[in-house]
Amino acid sequence: MTILSERVALDTNVFLLGLRKGHPPSGRLLTYLDRLRLAIPQRVLRELFVNLTPAGMKGFCDLFDAQADILFDWTPPPANVAQRYLALGCKRGDAFVAAGVEALGATVFISNNRHFLLGMPGLPFRVLTPEGALTEIEGLQ
Repeated sequence: MTILSERVALDTNVFLLGLRKGHPPSGRLLTYLDRLRLAIPQRVLRELFVNLTPAGMKGFCDLFDAQADILFDWTPPPANVAQRYLALGCKRGDAFVAAGVEALGATVFISNNRHFLLGMPGLPFRVLTPEGALTEIEGLQ
């Protein structure tokens, strides 16, 4: 299994930094969205709507091709799953992002947050940085 065949979720910070040109690897990763099986959890969508201007939201929507395999999920994750992440030590927002990633069946989660989920035992998904994801994607070409 490769990153191109797995269900992949991106953290809010990857979208924000990529769209705002604040982190070149995040921006480059956004150019590969049409090749990924993307899942966007409810918490990430909420955070994007709060943090993007109308022009930024247009830029976000422009990232997606009509043919892309994208699962936009507006359903909050199961409370018991979020509670499990809270019990493991995640901050509230991070717990709901992780619970959404798990609930959507994503096997890869890409984040710029180096501290997010580090050292958490038994995660049902791999955590990669944008640089790590690019290494995997570009190594398959």
